[in-house]
Amino acid sequence: MERNVQNLFRVEIEGRFEFWLSFEMHDELGILTPLELFIQDWNVKPAHLALKSGYSRQHLLRVRKGTMEPTRKCMRAIASALGRLVGFAVPAADIFDLEERVPFPPYTA
Repeated sequence: MERNVQNLFRVEIEGRFEFWLSFEMHDELGILTPLELFIQDWNVKPAHLALKSGYSRQHLLRVRKGTMEPTRKCMRAIASALGRLVGFAVPAADIFDLEERVPFPPYTA
């Protein structure tokens, strides 16, 4: 049996691998991405972020929910737009996981 890497992501706690989680379970548990936490903490309106970043609200929703991995160009645009909206520089590393993804291990029975 083969697992679909695209529907799972790795969860680490204190830098240690803990488990694989599906996007559906991610939503059910109410886990927020660092980007979503920043947006909520600073009361940034998604429509304003979309306008300033040049990306659609739908695209940003997928990035905010963690169901889509943004390109580096998209990360820069979002960080820059957030900086303009909140009035201070927002490093991309504060709102995105910039570490290289670990390949999904093969299924063994």
